[in-house]
Amino acid sequence: MTAFGSIETVVDALKSGALDYLSKPLNIEHLKLVVERALKEHREKHLIENLRTLTAHNQAYGKLVGVSPAMQKVYQLIEKIADKDSAVLIEGETGTGKELVAREIHLRSPRNGNRFIALSCVTLPETLLESELFGYEAGAFTDAKKRKQGLIEAADHGTLFLDEIIEIPLPVQAKLLRVLETGEFTRIGSTEALHSNFRLISATNKDVKELVAKGLFREDLFYRVNVIGIRVPPLRERMEDIIVLANHFLQQLSQGKIKDISMEAMLLLTRYRWPGNVRELEHIIERAVSLDTDGVITPADLPDEVRPKTQVERITTESVISPSETLDEARDKAEKAYLETLLKSTSGNISAASEIAGLSRAQFHLKLRKYKIDPDDYR
Repeated sequence: MTAFGSIETVVDALKSGALDYLSKPLNIEHLKLVVERALKEHREKHLIENLRTLTAHNQAYGKLVGVSPAMQKVYQLIEKIADKDSAVLIEGETGTGKELVAREIHLRSPRNGNRFIALSCVTLPETLLESELFGYEAGAFTDAKKRKQGLIEAADHGTLFLDEIIEIPLPVQAKLLRVLETGEFTRIGSTEALHSNFRLISATNKDVKELVAKGLFREDLFYRVNVIGIRVPPLRERMEDIIVLANHFLQQLSQGKIKDISMEAMLLLTRYRWPGNVRELEHIIERAVSLDTDGVITPADLPDEVRPKTQVERITTESVISPSETLDEARDKAEKAYLETLLKSTSGNISAASEIAGLSRAQFHLKLRKYKIDPDDYR
């Protein structure tokens, strides 16, 4: 706590290891928030240390990696359904590892001696998608020089995985439904009925029920493909797995050249929202491995979106006042910096921030709108 809150004093204190600083007169509510944040950081560091020890042991379920309760539920469900032939629909955001889940189901099933065939439905136009699934006879269309076996036929006694099944056009959906109901299909350009005994596993990153309600996905097909449903949770819902996965990717990608991820870098990884999920985490660790020069991944090795400005950087940057600015411009700049610092210290809590500022909630919101500050950026 200081009565002399100059930029130099504050920066020196923070560089020396202080978590935060308080200016006199002391505001008890602000102090409570600072202490709460300190305790939260302490708990996070303790959790990270505990989870680091788990990385030394095998925390993989096949090629799936994770120790969180949410992922344990996924593993348990895979165990229950692997030896069944029922269709499975895997739901989850992009990058969560839906195909890895599908492959684990196949590998643990009686079909594991036969083929696992994967097809992304999002990349193919309707005509090509149909020919990929059902195959065609020579002469069925202009470029059909010879007979082609479709994936449904190739997956006989194995597993067919359709990624982003909701992208299949309605006419092809009707044909797929018939295959699932009867086991029969015909190649394009043929009238001969063929049979295929395959297990269908599908995946989607969208709400299928919502698409059914809009008429974009057949309801009868939805019930056929969703006999058993599995939800793969996003990475932001399983902080424990961020730590385990980060260390897992580090070991894989650095080949032992980089020994560790610093506590500061790990804290930043656990606080990031991960819109790209596990795939994004892998790419960021790969980038950090490529940039590292001292054998330890630090915040400097992480991209800007993961590594926001430190408090020292914020204070130093925001304190620069140009001599060419008018008094009103300088005042507005300082007021905006104050509001942003206040929101950061209260983790975006409007009630606490407005009380510290001595403003009503309505007045505080007006200030935020004036400077186009979004409190959600600080939560």
